[in-house]
Amino acid sequence: MQRNYGVGFDWPLTYDDIEPWYVDAEYEMGVAGSDEESNAYYQRHFGAYRSKSYPMPALVPSYLANVNPLSWQDLFASVIALGACPS
Repeated sequence: MQRNYGVGFDWPLTYDDIEPWYVDAEYEMGVAGSDEESNAYYQRHFGAYRSKSYPMPALVPSYLANVNPLSWQDLFASVIALGACPS
């Protein structure tokens, strides 16, 4: 916070400090994911890397996810535009 915004304090831990613990937790829980998608997004945007592959392969999209012409993001934006969700 301090380094980026000039307020508060910087967190004393870095990603390098906690990444091995995340890997251990993912292996204990059996997290599924795509290493390629993870690297393409998180490494590019946040500099977050993976020291090991996901313990399980990425899940195959469901039938509904493939046939639904309206994405969930579009649906949520429509609900917000209609005022159905409090802001």
